[in-house]
Amino acid sequence: MKKIILLVAMIATSLLAAEKFDPEMWSAFVKSQEKNKLSDEQKENERMCVICKKKVTQYKVEMRDDDLAIATLKNYERRLNQYCSKL
Repeated sequence: MKKIILLVAMIATSLLAAEKFDPEMWSAFVKSQEKNKLSDEQKENERMCVICKKKVTQYKVEMRDDDLAIATLKNYERRLNQYCSKL
């Protein structure tokens, strides 16, 4: 008997919720979430751009004179371009 009452209550709740569902409100919510996501991604790219600029500048000062150091510098510059180009 308790299961039947619980089932009826769940069905009634879902029917009431379905009547109040507003697709326009949902699409506005989704759009705001996408905007926040882009904003967070933009902030992260700005942060990483600053970090990579410092790292490249510092590495050029302390860099050794061998092939591995040149390859490392190219990798740092690639990452710098990756993050700073999105700004």
